[in-house]
Amino acid sequence: MQPQELAARVLPREEYERLSIWTTEGCPTDCGPPWEAEVIQAARETGPHTSACTPENVELIWDDIQYQAEAGFVRIVSESKLFGGEKIPEELKMSRVAVIPQDNRRGRIILNLSSQVDLGRRRATGRRRWVEVKHPSVNETTKDAEEQEQAGVKALGMALKSLLLYMFETTCSWEIDWQKVDLSDGFWRMIVEAGKEYNFVFQLPEREGDTERYYVVPSSLQMGWKNSPAFFCTGTEATRSLIKRLLALTLASGIDVEHRHEA
Repeated sequence: MQPQELAARVLPREEYERLSIWTTEGCPTDCGPPWEAEVIQAARETGPHTSACTPENVELIWDDIQYQAEAGFVRIVSESKLFGGEKIPEELKMSRVAVIPQDNRRGRIILNLSSQVDLGRRRATGRRRWVEVKHPSVNETTKDAEEQEQAGVKALGMALKSLLLYMFETTCSWEIDWQKVDLSDGFWRMIVEAGKEYNFVFQLPEREGDTERYYVVPSSLQMGWKNSPAFFCTGTEATRSLIKRLLALTLASGIDVEHRHEA
């Protein structure tokens, strides 16, 4: 996601500046205090979700992650490199990658950032009984996005009403042509703040022949993060604002150039 010169000229100044900052500095990312070594070790031992470990999903995940790595949106790091130094990254937190099955198409890969870390059974303080201890997930400790960043999310579920309103307000003599544009493949192209990418680390499922584990360090927003919809929708709303302003300019001044779909 990177606003171009046209956006600078047409978008409202506040929207353009916000997107420009996210492009250069990344989206604001506050996932709570650092994890203790015990919690990180427990997450390492837990590993990916079982749904990610079937042979077909192991291949699916590796193919997808290698594609993103080549595009520069994630890094694949070996366990020896990530944990072999004197100090691990301060922001390091780990979640479980999973694959959700879908009918007649490949599974959907998602990072379960709502998954708590199982720390095992411990004796309750001052009691004889044992209790299961869980460490809060990344989503549970994440600071909510600012109000101005949440505005786009409020439009979710309002698409039909917006389309009907658009049709109602359009001159009756005009012909409306609809076109569906799927933006989902570009969602992961929005980046997080530099240095904060370690909040979203996850372990890759092991392939046959692997001699050590590998981890993914994403520099982009993850679908399973609680604040991702706020940033995704802000980008989409900016696109909508851009289109509306371009239409307004076109109607006011007229454009003689033939549209590519009319050729």
